[in-house]
Amino acid sequence: MLGDSRQGKERGDEIVMAFTSLDVNAPDFRTRAEAWSAFQHPRLSINSDDVAILFTRNLDAARRFETSKAVMTLCLFEDGTPPQWMPGSGADECFDNHVSFSEKFARSYAARPAGEALDLKDYMARKAVCAGVATIPPSGDTGGIELSGMRICSRLPEAREKLRLKYPEAAAGLDAPP
Repeated sequence: MLGDSRQGKERGDEIVMAFTSLDVNAPDFRTRAEAWSAFQHPRLSINSDDVAILFTRNLDAARRFETSKAVMTLCLFEDGTPPQWMPGSGADECFDNHVSFSEKFARSYAARPAGEALDLKDYMARKAVCAGVATIPPSGDTGGIELSGMRICSRLPEAREKLRLKYPEAAAGLDAPP
Protein backbone atom coordinates (compact mmCIF):
# COMPACT_ATOMS: atom_id res chain seq x y z
CA MET A 1 0.00 0.00 0.00
CA LEU A 2 1.12 3.54 -0.67
CA GLY A 3 -0.57 6.84 -0.02
CA ASP A 4 -0.64 10.61 -0.15
CA SER A 5 -2.51 13.04 2.09
CA ARG A 6 -4.26 16.40 1.98
CA GLN A 7 -6.11 18.59 4.43
CA GLY A 8 -9.85 18.04 4.72
CA LYS A 9 -12.54 20.73 4.81
CA GLU A 10 -11.74 21.83 8.38
CA ARG A 11 -8.53 22.36 10.30
CA GLY A 12 -7.48 19.06 11.85
CA ASP A 13 -9.19 16.88 9.21
CA GLU A 14 -6.84 14.92 6.96
CA ILE A 15 -7.64 12.79 3.92
CA VAL A 16 -5.23 10.05 2.88
CA MET A 17 -5.60 8.42 -0.52
CA ALA A 18 -4.08 4.94 -0.40
CA PHE A 19 -3.50 2.46 -3.21
CA THR A 20 -3.81 -1.19 -2.31
CA SER A 21 -3.41 -4.31 -4.39
CA LEU A 22 -5.28 -6.24 -1.70
CA ASP A 23 -8.87 -7.36 -2.14
CA VAL A 24 -10.86 -5.03 0.13
CA ASN A 25 -13.45 -7.79 0.60
CA ALA A 26 -10.87 -10.31 1.84
CA PRO A 27 -11.35 -11.39 5.47
CA ASP A 28 -7.94 -10.04 6.52
CA PHE A 29 -8.07 -6.74 4.61
CA ARG A 30 -9.26 -4.57 7.50
CA THR A 31 -6.70 -5.98 9.91
CA ARG A 32 -3.88 -5.47 7.43
CA ALA A 33 -5.12 -2.01 6.45
CA GLU A 34 -5.37 -0.88 10.08
CA ALA A 35 -1.83 -2.14 10.72
CA TRP A 36 -0.57 -0.21 7.67
CA SER A 37 -2.52 2.86 8.79
CA ALA A 38 -1.05 2.92 12.30
CA PHE A 39 1.60 5.50 11.36
CA GLN A 40 -1.18 7.75 9.99
CA HIS A 41 -3.14 7.72 13.25
CA PRO A 42 -4.04 11.25 14.37
CA ARG A 43 -2.91 10.44 17.93
CA LEU A 44 0.62 10.64 16.52
CA SER A 45 0.26 13.93 14.66
CA ILE A 46 0.03 17.43 16.03
CA ASN A 47 -1.68 18.47 12.78
CA SER A 48 -4.59 15.99 12.65
CA ASP A 49 -7.62 15.34 14.82
CA ASP A 50 -9.46 13.06 12.38
CA VAL A 51 -8.10 11.07 9.43
CA ALA A 52 -10.06 9.50 6.59
CA ILE A 53 -8.02 6.89 4.72
CA LEU A 54 -9.56 6.19 1.32
CA PHE A 55 -8.44 2.92 -0.23
CA THR A 56 -8.47 2.39 -3.98
CA ARG A 57 -7.32 -0.44 -6.22
CA ASN A 58 -6.55 2.08 -8.98
CA LEU A 59 -2.94 3.29 -8.77
CA ASP A 60 -3.49 6.19 -11.17
CA ALA A 61 -6.49 7.37 -9.13
CA ALA A 62 -4.38 7.28 -5.97
CA ARG A 63 -1.64 9.31 -7.65
CA ARG A 64 -4.18 11.89 -8.90
CA PHE A 65 -5.97 11.91 -5.53
CA GLU A 66 -9.29 10.97 -7.13
CA THR A 67 -11.31 10.38 -3.98
CA SER A 68 -14.35 9.30 -5.99
CA LYS A 69 -12.42 6.14 -6.95
CA ALA A 70 -12.14 4.95 -3.33
CA VAL A 71 -13.68 1.56 -2.65
CA MET A 72 -13.35 1.60 1.15
CA THR A 73 -12.76 4.27 3.80
CA LEU A 74 -11.22 3.92 7.25
CA CYS A 75 -11.91 6.74 9.73
CA LEU A 76 -9.45 7.28 12.60
CA PHE A 77 -10.01 9.70 15.48
CA GLU A 78 -7.49 11.13 17.92
CA ASP A 79 -9.94 11.20 20.86
CA GLY A 80 -10.25 7.44 21.24
CA THR A 81 -13.43 7.00 19.20
CA PRO A 82 -13.14 3.51 17.69
CA PRO A 83 -12.10 3.28 14.03
CA GLN A 84 -15.00 3.23 11.59
CA TRP A 85 -15.19 1.56 8.19
CA MET A 86 -17.51 2.51 5.37
CA PRO A 87 -17.78 1.56 1.70
CA GLY A 88 -16.68 3.94 -1.02
CA SER A 89 -15.39 7.47 -0.52
CA GLY A 90 -16.48 8.34 3.01
CA ALA A 91 -14.25 11.26 4.00
CA ASP A 92 -17.16 13.66 4.42
CA GLU A 93 -19.00 11.15 6.61
CA CYS A 94 -15.88 10.64 8.75
CA PHE A 95 -15.63 14.35 9.46
CA ASP A 96 -19.29 15.35 9.50
CA ASN A 97 -20.32 12.60 11.93
CA HIS A 98 -17.62 13.33 14.52
CA VAL A 99 -16.80 16.43 16.59
CA SER A 100 -13.10 16.57 17.44
CA PHE A 101 -11.70 18.12 20.61
CA SER A 102 -10.33 21.06 18.61
CA GLU A 103 -13.81 21.66 17.21
CA LYS A 104 -15.31 21.54 20.73
CA PHE A 105 -12.77 24.13 21.85
CA ALA A 106 -13.45 26.35 18.80
CA ARG A 107 -17.19 26.24 19.54
CA SER A 108 -16.58 27.06 23.20
CA TYR A 109 -14.36 29.99 22.22
CA ALA A 110 -16.90 31.30 19.71
CA ALA A 111 -19.65 31.15 22.34
CA ARG A 112 -17.79 33.54 24.67
CA PRO A 113 -18.81 37.23 24.76
CA ALA A 114 -17.49 39.22 21.80
CA GLY A 115 -16.00 42.03 23.93
CA GLU A 116 -14.20 39.73 26.37
CA ALA A 117 -10.43 40.17 26.62
CA LEU A 118 -8.78 37.60 24.36
CA ASP A 119 -6.63 35.99 27.07
CA LEU A 120 -9.63 35.72 29.38
CA LYS A 121 -11.79 34.40 26.54
CA ASP A 122 -9.16 31.76 25.71
CA TYR A 123 -8.88 30.62 29.34
CA MET A 124 -12.64 30.44 29.89
CA ALA A 125 -13.16 28.48 26.65
CA ARG A 126 -10.37 26.07 27.58
CA LYS A 127 -11.76 25.62 31.08
CA ALA A 128 -15.20 24.82 29.68
CA VAL A 129 -13.94 21.88 27.60
CA CYS A 130 -11.04 20.57 29.69
CA ALA A 131 -12.70 18.90 32.69
CA GLY A 132 -11.19 15.44 33.06
CA VAL A 133 -8.77 15.78 30.13
CA ALA A 134 -5.23 14.46 30.58
CA THR A 135 -2.68 17.20 30.02
CA ILE A 136 0.98 17.34 29.03
CA PRO A 137 3.06 16.45 32.08
CA PRO A 138 5.49 19.06 33.48
CA SER A 139 8.37 17.18 31.84
CA GLY A 140 6.79 17.83 28.44
CA ASP A 141 7.15 14.15 27.52
CA THR A 142 3.97 12.89 25.89
CA GLY A 143 5.40 9.52 24.91
CA GLY A 144 4.89 10.37 21.24
CA ILE A 145 1.17 11.00 21.66
CA GLU A 146 0.00 14.36 20.25
CA LEU A 147 -3.58 14.97 21.40
CA SER A 148 -5.18 18.36 20.84
CA GLY A 149 -6.80 18.12 24.29
CA MET A 150 -3.37 17.71 25.87
CA ARG A 151 -2.17 20.93 24.21
CA ILE A 152 -5.33 22.96 24.75
CA CYS A 153 -5.78 21.93 28.38
CA SER A 154 -2.19 22.17 29.58
CA ARG A 155 -1.15 24.84 32.07
CA LEU A 156 -4.65 25.96 33.01
CA PRO A 157 -3.74 26.52 36.70
CA GLU A 158 -0.83 28.76 35.73
CA ALA A 159 -3.02 30.68 33.28
CA ARG A 160 -5.71 31.13 35.96
CA GLU A 161 -3.20 32.62 38.41
CA LYS A 162 -1.90 35.12 35.83
CA LEU A 163 -5.45 36.12 34.92
CA ARG A 164 -6.42 36.52 38.60
CA LEU A 165 -3.67 39.14 38.94
CA LYS A 166 -4.52 40.84 35.64
CA TYR A 167 -8.33 40.77 36.07
CA PRO A 168 -9.13 40.73 39.83
CA GLU A 169 -12.78 41.50 39.02
CA ALA A 170 -13.00 38.19 37.09
CA ALA A 171 -11.57 36.02 39.91
CA ALA A 172 -14.93 34.49 40.84
CA GLY A 173 -15.51 33.32 37.25
CA LEU A 174 -11.98 32.00 36.95
CA ASP A 175 -12.44 29.88 40.05
CA ALA A 176 -16.00 28.70 39.38
CA PRO A 177 -16.54 25.17 38.08
CA PRO A 178 -17.07 24.95 34.30
